[in-house]
Amino acid sequence: MILEENFFTLLDVPQQFAVDLKRIKQRFRALQRDYHPDRFVRSTPREQRLAVQMSAHLNTALATLENPVSRAMHLLALQGIPFDQQQNTIRDPEFLMQQMELRESIESVAESNDSFALQALVDGVAESFAHSQSVFSDLFERFSASSSVSNQGNALDFSAQVSTAEMHRQLIDSVGKMQFFDKLCAELKTTSRARRG
Repeated sequence: MILEENFFTLLDVPQQFAVDLKRIKQRFRALQRDYHPDRFVRSTPREQRLAVQMSAHLNTALATLENPVSRAMHLLALQGIPFDQQQNTIRDPEFLMQQMELRESIESVAESNDSFALQALVDGVAESFAHSQSVFSDLFERFSASSSVSNQGNALDFSAQVSTAEMHRQLIDSVGKMQFFDKLCAELKTTSRARRG
């Protein structure tokens, strides 16, 4: 048994950012039934070990494809585009200003007891997160289309190499932005729950 590293292939969905989560979960459940360790109780120790590995691998695949940030990072990895969370910094000054403003808004709302302001902030960040996902999806579709065209030709000329490098940078920046909004959404949910509790 070979553990398929491409989670899109493993769960039988197209390799793209926009995925059908219902279809992914159905395929996951079918594979989990087939490879559940309980089905291998009477098998050899090797087969039992492989079933446990496959079951864990399927759980990782599902978790990766369900989460938009993980899914985007997996897509980049499959394309050979390295995303190093420690090394990659977003170079968009407008976004960096937006980050500072959002952090200040969170501090301000945390100090007040304004549940309406908190909800508006939660909604605004969720909308920004959704927008950042849409931006990544569009960029990745353009990148995929240009990659398939360039793969049909011979060696890339210099302008195509520069364009590809720029596209890589945009994709990486886009994932960084998604990651920021995802963390901020989680932080605001925690703050919101603490207020209610």
